[in-house]
Amino acid sequence: AIKKMAKRSKFLSRQVERDENQHELTRRQSTQHTPSDSENSGPRARRRSSIPVVEMQCNASYEVCEREILEGSNPVDQTVITDAAHFVKYASCIYFELPSYVIDEFMEGEKDHSDFKRDLDSLYSRDAFRLTGIGLEHAILCHANFVNGIVATPYAIMIDEEMKKIVIVVRGTRSLEDLVVDLQFVPESLEKVGMVCGFQGENSYSHKGFLARSKWMYNDIKKSRVLKTLYSEQSPFKDYDLILCGHSLGAGCASILSLILRPSFPSVRCFAYEPPGCIFDDELSEECAGFITSFVRHDDLVPRLSYHNFETLRDEFFNAFARIKVPKIKLYFHLKVPYSERYVAVRNAKVLRPQEDIPRDTKFNEQLEMFRAERAKKNESSINKIQLFIPGNIIHLVDTSGKGNYIPYWANKKDFNQLELSKRMYSDHDIHSLVEILGHIRLGGENSLSLAFHNAPLIHVDDEDDSVADVRLFACCSNPYGAMPIILWVLGLVASSVSADTGLKCDFVRVSHSAWNGTISLTYGLFMFELLDCDTKTGPCQNVAEIINATECVPYPPKWNPGQYVQASRVFHTLAGIFGWLAMFMLLISMCFIFKQRTWWIVTALLLVVTFFQGLVFLAHQPVKEYCSEPDVTCRIGTDTTEVIIACCLWFLVAIGTGYLAKVGKKHELMSEVVDVDEGDTMGK
Repeated sequence: AIKKMAKRSKFLSRQVERDENQHELTRRQSTQHTPSDSENSGPRARRRSSIPVVEMQCNASYEVCEREILEGSNPVDQTVITDAAHFVKYASCIYFELPSYVIDEFMEGEKDHSDFKRDLDSLYSRDAFRLTGIGLEHAILCHANFVNGIVATPYAIMIDEEMKKIVIVVRGTRSLEDLVVDLQFVPESLEKVGMVCGFQGENSYSHKGFLARSKWMYNDIKKSRVLKTLYSEQSPFKDYDLILCGHSLGAGCASILSLILRPSFPSVRCFAYEPPGCIFDDELSEECAGFITSFVRHDDLVPRLSYHNFETLRDEFFNAFARIKVPKIKLYFHLKVPYSERYVAVRNAKVLRPQEDIPRDTKFNEQLEMFRAERAKKNESSINKIQLFIPGNIIHLVDTSGKGNYIPYWANKKDFNQLELSKRMYSDHDIHSLVEILGHIRLGGENSLSLAFHNAPLIHVDDEDDSVADVRLFACCSNPYGAMPIILWVLGLVASSVSADTGLKCDFVRVSHSAWNGTISLTYGLFMFELLDCDTKTGPCQNVAEIINATECVPYPPKWNPGQYVQASRVFHTLAGIFGWLAMFMLLISMCFIFKQRTWWIVTALLLVVTFFQGLVFLAHQPVKEYCSEPDVTCRIGTDTTEVIIACCLWFLVAIGTGYLAKVGKKHELMSEVVDVDEGDTMGK
């Protein structure tokens, strides 16, 4: 359905372009003809850009819906984005910058005091208490309370002279107490609050924790009399509109507080940045569209957090568990292999049976049905049957390219009825990056037919299907190539250990020289040699027969010149160790990552170089060749030479193994099947 919509929109876009070109040509040919207003006000000129989204319905089915994109040519859209980009700075600074600046500059470093109060007579001053040090030169601080508890929440009241607004900003989640409040997402009736504050609260519900904090802020603001003073008859700010804003928990509290203050301040507006998805009930969320605007960024998890979404996620998990048709151990190893999102359908078809083929006569299914019936009965008889949503109008900022190119569109609260478990669901909740995004976001132009897709990785809009790209994904210990890289890594570890051992011993060459009445045996290594000692313990050796090996290796003296062959052998031994460990590191990565074919060829070439360097260590034998040809001199290789031979063989075996992986790496794709979608109906290989 999305692909059909995409092709239709693309066709319309081309048709509009042809019509505009034809219109321009006609205008140039007939310069005396002036089009009337009716000719410029057709449906083509008024058509707004749209974006297709997938919306989850109440029956767990999905429906493709079309949402309007915010356009720069629309004054309402432009004003909303401009104001949101301005006031998001307040929601950001309330976390760290504002408390630190107020304590250091206005409270003379008195950290024991958690609230800042000005004399009511000084609130009319435009010069004092400006927030120039945190980038808000146009803002004047009037009141701030940084008390944080289960009920108390930090907030501040400021005057914005640039926009001519009075701003109340509420801080979001930062402490353990805030997390406790976040988890109190059961619905709470607004009937008593509505009776006190003057709005219709009967049959209306909100987040229990946020409501308690909003009532505390309302009482604290009323007690401070700051708003009453700022909106008094003699106040120079009496004509300023009231703005509430906040992020995360602060957005939820600001939304409820704006509802409470609206009877007293009818022009109040609220900007809720990335609010939790459980603020107001269905009907009240729609009624708040006139004064609350919520902003959701891409896959942000928090706007999708609600009791019903958790219930849906649990049901989806159990449903997927019941559809598994392969042994669980096989499924475990199957899912560990990294894969691209475009192959999800084919991958699932290998391990999951269709929904209609789930066996109903199993014990697991019976227990699952009993559990669901019990939960449904419990929810129906409790307050949790009331579903809470994001309040007001919702603007969803969707990153269509994955590179920060955000498209804002008017979303529906039901677009967020499902948890999006993605790698960026936490990072998308960052308020500081949201400041940058809203400050530089570009809206669509007039008559533009922008098209974007959210959570639709299988769709291609181009005339020709894109070639299948091998997307490289990292999954720790996924072993996409099976046990082969593990075996090669173990062989490489043994080879590197054996090679390193040759540099720590002094048994590379053994030379025996027959002289006088005995034989002297000398043992040499690459970096050390073996000492000689006397067999007698009473004094110095009297003859050659008393000289024995001390079985102790010491480094060569600094002034000893080993010769160019030994020096070259040392260099090649060191290079073989460095390149060997580099190749081992690549093998370790291959246990979690799928390499391209050329990467395996590079690893193979690197291992062949290691083998070659390891063989060049035998250059150390060159200096003793002539000496060993003399009479009465016997030479034989030591254990170090044997270890070098073993290391060469092992490195060569590892190179053969990586060469095999390079040969089959072309065929080892992320998926053995390729999805080819034709009008959303046909699937082939």
